[in-house]
Amino acid sequence: MVSARNYSRNAILINGKPCLQHPLYSVWRGMVQRCTNKRAKGYRDYGRRGIRVCPEWREGDGVLTGFQCFLRDMGERPSKRYQLDRRDGNGDYCKDNCRWLSQAENIRNSSATTFRRLQVSIAKRQILEGASNREIAATYGVHHSTVSDIRRNRTWADIQPAAADHPSVSLQSFAESCWRDCQSKLTAKDAP
Repeated sequence: MVSARNYSRNAILINGKPCLQHPLYSVWRGMVQRCTNKRAKGYRDYGRRGIRVCPEWREGDGVLTGFQCFLRDMGERPSKRYQLDRRDGNGDYCKDNCRWLSQAENIRNSSATTFRRLQVSIAKRQILEGASNREIAATYGVHHSTVSDIRRNRTWADIQPAAADHPSVSLQSFAESCWRDCQSKLTAKDAP
């Protein structure tokens, strides 16, 4: 078995190059380090929280190294702008829980992101109704430049204004319908 610890001693080639030179090697190594090395940057947010790397990705499967298993399961990332993401932020790094996301999508999914989809949708409605960037920013506790970027479609361009096509619908009922929609999708996803 080849682990992150002794991996550099092995001269395994991928497409004729040592795997240490593969662009995703540092992504894999960072993932393993965050989850296993108490001195690694990020260990507090990963390893200490109980987030693990599946044994196959960490140690290999007996034929392939951990890195090769990771590469086989994840494939190449679409571009350098994509990052490794866990669908369930509390789940482990494994084939069923990982995907490649653009940096913008990954930031949106981050637990540290202040603005959420529904809030952006409501803010876009407030923009249409004439509210200033500073008023909206104060409401949600974000910087006014964030609202400016939303107003100019530099960010969150895919989000539609809340109840824009049904002005008589209150924002509260809109929020409730979004919640019901989300719950039904989650229930349908879990159904066999």
